[in-house]
Amino acid sequence: MIAVDREQMKLRFIGSDEIFYLTSEPAALGGRVLKYDTGEVVLQVAGWGGLTLYTDASPGGIPAERADDEVDTFDPPAVAAKDIRNFALKLTQELALEYPFGVGIAADWDEIAQSDTARSLAVDAMRNATYAVRMLAEGPDREALSERFHLIRVTAGSAPEARMRDGVLMITYAAEGGASARPSSRAIARVLAEAF
Repeated sequence: MIAVDREQMKLRFIGSDEIFYLTSEPAALGGRVLKYDTGEVVLQVAGWGGLTLYTDASPGGIPAERADDEVDTFDPPAVAAKDIRNFALKLTQELALEYPFGVGIAADWDEIAQSDTARSLAVDAMRNATYAVRMLAEGPDREALSERFHLIRVTAGSAPEARMRDGVLMITYAAEGGASARPSSRAIARVLAEAF
């Protein structure tokens, strides 16, 4: 699904709650290239309107076409302040059921609960981090991941960032940066892959 929110292009794959905020660059013959926060191309729009979608399964691209103009819900449901810890616990329990290792999520729960913007970004950061862990757990890095990584720490900061420090995945969101001011699962997965 694709939507435009205040001149920001958003992409969401059906079956996933993650929203990717894309950057747009001009392409040949009046087209546009849309990229993830990692710089990888996800969509190419030809000047005449044709779409090509690039995925991990189809890195050479596949043609896409408009199927429907009406989308009931683009954004996943919001998480209430009182439910934020349970949301994080549910994410970690789902990981533990799928993979033979445990990962916890730590945050300043009181700080997150005080602001809708901070809570929304923190929820996205947690969700995106668990999607990234799943990506790596499906590959050859699973054993290293299970031995040396057990905590995701989500914090507020001046800029969105993902980094590993002493076996802890640090995810920073920036409440002043708007809805896109947190790293995507692809950016987080890249940091994890470099660490392991």
